Amino acid sequence: MRAVMQALGYLRQLIKRSALIGLARRPGLLLCLLCYLSPIAAAKLQASSTQSLHVAVYIDGAQHRRQVESLFRRFNEHHSDIELTTAVHRGIDSYANKVEKWMSTGAGPDLVYWYGGKRIAQFAELGKITDLQDFWQRHELDNYITSASKQAVNFRGRAHAIPAATLLWALHYNKQQLEQWQLEPPETWQDLLRSCKILRARGIDALAFGSRTQWSTHAWFDYINLRLHGLDFYQQLLDGNISFTDARVLSSLEHWKQLLDAECFNQNHANLTIWESFPRVVLGKSAFSLCEGLPQFVRLPPGIDIEVSNFPRINDKHPLYTVHPTNVFMVPSYVSWSPALETLLLYIASEEFQRAFSSTLVRVPAHTGAVRGQNKVNTEVAKLFYASPGGIQFLDRDSDIRFSSETPKIFVNFMQHRNVKQTAAELEDLRTNVFGPLEKHPQTSKPKQNPTKHQS
Repeated sequence: MRAVMQALGYLRQLIKRSALIGLARRPGLLLCLLCYLSPIAAAKLQASSTQSLHVAVYIDGAQHRRQVESLFRRFNEHHSDIELTTAVHRGIDSYANKVEKWMSTGAGPDLVYWYGGKRIAQFAELGKITDLQDFWQRHELDNYITSASKQAVNFRGRAHAIPAATLLWALHYNKQQLEQWQLEPPETWQDLLRSCKILRARGIDALAFGSRTQWSTHAWFDYINLRLHGLDFYQQLLDGNISFTDARVLSSLEHWKQLLDAECFNQNHANLTIWESFPRVVLGKSAFSLCEGLPQFVRLPPGIDIEVSNFPRINDKHPLYTVHPTNVFMVPSYVSWSPALETLLLYIASEEFQRAFSSTLVRVPAHTGAVRGQNKVNTEVAKLFYASPGGIQFLDRDSDIRFSSETPKIFVNFMQHRNVKQTAAELEDLRTNVFGPLEKHPQTSKPKQNPTKHQS
């Protein structure tokens, strides 16, 4: 409306000029001039009513980038009243630094792609992100967002982000090779040790691993603890409330040592990243890989099928908890709520967006309907995740980053020297430095931590 008034004001100025005095006495010509100026006023009015939004996304490779840019371009095409700008970022450390800067300065994108679990909870506790529970209930997201995905964005019983995709850590294997070796995916710890022995006799590694990606050692520590001692124990351990010299932690390290002593891992794991080790499974040099999915650069030869299975059971009394880091979209608290922002969040939560966002990667969409039409591996991973009784995000998402940033090198060294007591003592020293002595560390008074640092 203001644009129209400006145009009329401009017209009045013209009329006042001596050269156009006669125009005021000629209604027909005046009407023509108004018709000429109306599109200009309309264009100004439309520009003034268009709302701009900015979304920041961390992407995994060129293929994922093309998919993300295409998805947000499609949003722009269907919402002419919203001008959405997408910034894609590579390099997790530099992206984490940007997120930290946006949150600390109170200026940045309107929507930020980030990590679920305690990384969201920490921002929520500091008042840095918007509570989305009312939005969640208004649009009945509980009807199609998985409960495990909602747990990843929960803080004090309220949703603080929109879950987008989950990376399920599971055993991946070459089905054809396993059949040739007359083996089955291990259902129990003893099955795994037995497979190690059989394969080692044939000169084959049971487990492909790349410890040059040091943080990937967390997955082994995560799963062994979950299988041996359950979820409650492990969450307390990661919160710094249990000593790492506890007999249960020693038992977990002893189980890991059993795999090392049986030469289950490829001997050159220190020279490979977790992704570089995966082709060993495709080529039949290793049987299994505990990982978050197929690397994007891996192209499967015809006739090769990669399938997935749960991490083997150790203690029958505990269910098959999973390690499933979830990535989410959060709204910083410096952003004002608007209909345009609500429209964008609905798009993020939609089946269309979540199916396409996950399709280029082995990711499980949070929307239960979005798994339809996915490739075979994605569908299998989704089945395992949807059947999960619960679990954790990942050690470096579920513990203080000052602790979890130092643990990878301790675990990598453990894989070399295999000294259980030394490793437990190093972890306990680190726990004490970060969380303080147990008797002086009540759970309700933890030191604040920086929620932006992350490796996985």
